[in-house]
Amino acid sequence: MAGRRRRRTDQQVGVLRGDGRREKCCAQKRGECVFHGILPRMIAGPTRPHITCTQPISWNNRQLRDNRCMKRNHASEVRPSGKLGLHAPKRSPKPSGPTVKGLCAMPSSRLLPPLSLVTAVATYLTGEAEPTWTPLLGGRTNRLWRVRQGARASVVKLYDPSSATLLFPNDPEAEFAALSHLAPRGLAPEPVAQFDSPEGPVVIYRYIPGRAQDAALQDLATLLSRVHRADPMPRCRSLPSGSAAVIAQTDAILAQCRGRPSPLHNLRRAVLALPEIASTRSRLIHGDPVATNVVATPTGPVLIDWQCPAMGDPCEDLAIVLSPSMQESYRGEMLSEAEAAEFLTSYPDAALIKRYQQLAPHYHLRMAAYALWCAETGRSPDDTGMWHDLRAAESALSSAQA
Repeated sequence: MAGRRRRRTDQQVGVLRGDGRREKCCAQKRGECVFHGILPRMIAGPTRPHITCTQPISWNNRQLRDNRCMKRNHASEVRPSGKLGLHAPKRSPKPSGPTVKGLCAMPSSRLLPPLSLVTAVATYLTGEAEPTWTPLLGGRTNRLWRVRQGARASVVKLYDPSSATLLFPNDPEAEFAALSHLAPRGLAPEPVAQFDSPEGPVVIYRYIPGRAQDAALQDLATLLSRVHRADPMPRCRSLPSGSAAVIAQTDAILAQCRGRPSPLHNLRRAVLALPEIASTRSRLIHGDPVATNVVATPTGPVLIDWQCPAMGDPCEDLAIVLSPSMQESYRGEMLSEAEAAEFLTSYPDAALIKRYQQLAPHYHLRMAAYALWCAETGRSPDDTGMWHDLRAAESALSSAQA
């Protein structure tokens, strides 16, 4: 029929056009896209991004919460996963102007960069090529995008100041200082800019091609030892060390918890009966070296997400790597005893390993309290992580008492 609009095929993708008009994506036509219909219209302006839906199959809520299939890519850029039966559709014609790529199944609040942020970032990322914004889903605390201009790509991190916790600060100034301090040594990405935007604090750094969670445990141990031997970082927060300081942190976390599981408090009394471990000389630590914060590159692993650096006991980093609750949360599975032993034997400082083994009951107890707090505040779905670290604390306590 003359004048009738041509029907789009199932392999074509939906586009939220610059003038605010919206076309249905193929999954929305089939009734499978649960989020595409809530993409907001972009306000008028010359730098209005186009929103391109590049994945027509939606995920259920459990898969969106876990996000485990997406952790493996650096800061986890979304790619099709055969495990979920996803397929890559044909691309629609490339629109002009800045583009934002992402999943139609991704909540719009995480997908879209605010227009004021796009405008502010353009001041620091200049070039002839039009920028393309791709959501990176690895960040649980802050919002991340990869911005590509021609052959060069950068990461834009928009901070959520309210997400800081007792154990893990979320400091953009500290991250930018750490990148500036460590990038020349090959331990961190190259920093570009740090500024306050109308949407919140922002840090921009160069994107590192590679995959998270692919770094071998031996390489991670060597990488952390290089960080711990680095020169002190000026104007960096200082962490107290020693067994008394770890117990004090545990008590501060428990003071914010409603529940009081008796196994946790019974274990606390047993840990307090151990000989006190004195403080030690402070060294630079990452503060959050979980698996998704280590990117494997052809030239060796690199640490990302430096929002929690500190001058403190290097055992703090080892404790995060060896925490079962952190392993389950970020790797999807816990390290075996053999893998944990491999990591420790690969760290080139026998005296520090001995100190960690003495403090292991204290660290696991603290992480159990933190996992309980996360469960009570909705940061984790249940208190399984608490029980994982409690069992690890009991095992470490038995070794310390032997």
